[in-house]
Amino acid sequence: MGLIKNFDLKYTPKDYFEEFSHKRGQYLPDYDRHEVEICRVVLDSATTDIYSMRAKKTDSGILYRVVDEYGDCNFILPFAESINPLSMNQLIENLDSCKIVLKDTGEANDQYGDGLIRPSINHMVEISFTSNYDKEEISDFVAVESSFYPDLEEYYEDQKMIWIEELMQSDDK
Repeated sequence: MGLIKNFDLKYTPKDYFEEFSHKRGQYLPDYDRHEVEICRVVLDSATTDIYSMRAKKTDSGILYRVVDEYGDCNFILPFAESINPLSMNQLIENLDSCKIVLKDTGEANDQYGDGLIRPSINHMVEISFTSNYDKEEISDFVAVESSFYPDLEEYYEDQKMIWIEELMQSDDK
């Protein structure tokens, strides 16, 4: 198992709402009033699928939600609300433990596991045996971006390689 760098998982942005710009995916739903994107997961698929994690300021704190271009799933987050912005560790837990539920059937969409990043890595490793994708190509399929958490992208670059190594080693056995 690889080693991940020492990241400040307690890092918490001062505020999500002082200054922000709305990043857009062409087909993502509009932002609600007082809502901002705190991170996004971009898949290098044929249609460049995007998951956008958003924070919305309310009278009682902050609500979190995930949206995508399709609108056919509900995303169940471990941290769906908070008083203050999430720590990086809490954001990672939301990204890694998010449950995706199909709206029309209520069934979990968990064929490749929970979360917004690992399932795509699991799928890419699975098809790499017939498509001959190397580790870098698998890792590059998923990108994590955030204007609020400066180490998040690097954290996931390291974490993706650890997951890929683990999956490839377990498939060799």
